[in-house]
Amino acid sequence: MPGLVLAWQGDASSLVGGVVLLVLIEALRASARWDRVLQVLVGLGLLATLAIELLFSAQLPLIIDLAGETLRAMAGDWLDQVPDETLTRAITQLVVGSLTMVSVTWALMALLVARWYQSRIWNPGGFAQEVLALRLSPVFASLLAAAVAFGGMLGIDAGRYVPVLAVPLIAASLSLIHAFLARWKVPAGVHAMPYVLSLVLLSVVVPMLLVLAVADSYFNFRKLQAHSTHEDS
Repeated sequence: MPGLVLAWQGDASSLVGGVVLLVLIEALRASARWDRVLQVLVGLGLLATLAIELLFSAQLPLIIDLAGETLRAMAGDWLDQVPDETLTRAITQLVVGSLTMVSVTWALMALLVARWYQSRIWNPGGFAQEVLALRLSPVFASLLAAAVAFGGMLGIDAGRYVPVLAVPLIAASLSLIHAFLARWKVPAGVHAMPYVLSLVLLSVVVPMLLVLAVADSYFNFRKLQAHSTHEDS
């Protein structure tokens, strides 16, 4: 209901995120598998890009103009060589893709918080086991990585779908990192380091996370680490 009210007032992000969250809840209830949830998330994200553009049709021109002014201020004179029509199309795809990624990511985070709270009541410790074991299938991870890497070659209009396709890969990589940190029993504050580094070195950290998720889908680093720890003991 709040999402409907906000959408009526012009902010449809809560409505889109709420619908995505409800579907993800049912996916988790039906399968009890986080990798299946991320597969559903991709399908919802692709649909959400269409919904975002439709529901934000009144606000998009303002957002695009503001993004264009900011980009021109940052890029300098060389951006003046790009035709206005091409630049507007590219910014539109970037804005739509970013809005979709934010809505989908917040829905996933809400599901994680809800599952964590539920597990504290009904299954203490179960949430950590579920999330820290998250690993994508090799085929799914490879398809996502290929779409993210070569999505730009399909044209400007394909750029809106690339951000949401990166979400499952990032989630799987963060799960692997937290699993190793938990196994090594590092202080809780260290678990925030991947997020701090992402803020500072976004263009470097994100590609590394994508590659890590694909590599883990093939080699299962958790299993290798477990075997190594057992042999050392």
